[in-house]
Amino acid sequence: MYHYKEIETPQGLEFVTVKELEPLNITLIGQGRGSLQIEKTPHDFQGLRSAIATYDAICVPVPRPKGLLGHQYLTQIHYLIEKTIQRAPKAFETFKLGAAGDATPVMERIKSEIAQHHGLEEAENQGDLLIRIRPSVVKTGWDILIRTTPRPLITRQWRIYNMEGALNACVAYGMAQLSQIENTSSVLNLGCGSGTLMIESQPFKPKEQFGIDNDEDALMMAHEHLHLAKVEANLIHGDVTQLPFDNATFDVLTADLPFGQLVGNVQSNKQLYPLLVQEAARVCVKGGRITLITHSLRLIESVLDAYAHLWHIEKQLSVNLNGLNTRIYVLSRR
Repeated sequence: MYHYKEIETPQGLEFVTVKELEPLNITLIGQGRGSLQIEKTPHDFQGLRSAIATYDAICVPVPRPKGLLGHQYLTQIHYLIEKTIQRAPKAFETFKLGAAGDATPVMERIKSEIAQHHGLEEAENQGDLLIRIRPSVVKTGWDILIRTTPRPLITRQWRIYNMEGALNACVAYGMAQLSQIENTSSVLNLGCGSGTLMIESQPFKPKEQFGIDNDEDALMMAHEHLHLAKVEANLIHGDVTQLPFDNATFDVLTADLPFGQLVGNVQSNKQLYPLLVQEAARVCVKGGRITLITHSLRLIESVLDAYAHLWHIEKQLSVNLNGLNTRIYVLSRR
């Protein structure tokens, strides 16, 4: 059996996690869409802001899942599960097995073994203990992955409100990294919503942060989230197309643009996007940048083409966001 660790990431932002891991001097043994395989290490990676979840994993050298029922391999699976439960004994009451064909007799037998051995109840949807079984991506055989925490790392403790359309925290961290925020940067979050981008920018220690939104309820949520996350930012109730700032005020701007589904609509976006891009250029210093994310790809492409004299596209990255094909743009002010 081969032991290793796996880190689940947003698809398209795997490199952000690789960058965050650099200070730990770990060995990367594989990389897939939305995942990194890491050589076995004592690091638990629970402080990673770019990771959706982390897993302890073993590759079992058997040709078919039925081989996992062998005593030697079941013992190892039970060991990994017990090791995980011991980290937070009171937090694990249910489990969920994720596998292709999870209703087959073999998978049902594995689930029965787990339930009986560890006193856990199988969950219908989300389980405290997540177990994944798949054909191995590191060697020949089958991989068993045990999520190391009862909730994904992406579940932030400060998030007490689930605002409709709120940005995925891991993606927000990736946008902050791409923005190249420094300790001398003045940062403005356009349409700040419940505060995710401002909170996930804080590890880069900007000099000051501002957030503006026209939704007073969203600003109330942002205020509480910022307080719980111990992040200081100036919140402003206002219009992102008529900003209350002088020309060339900010070094970095960020925006999670309305996709036109849960937030906004196609018609309003056609009016909003060009006005926001122009106003952002006005308040951004020359050589500064704005990092945007949107699902309305045709619209943003046409807008950026129209205002190519204001903004240069440094990077554009496709990111799978809850099944949506979104794109992050990093633009620099000409």
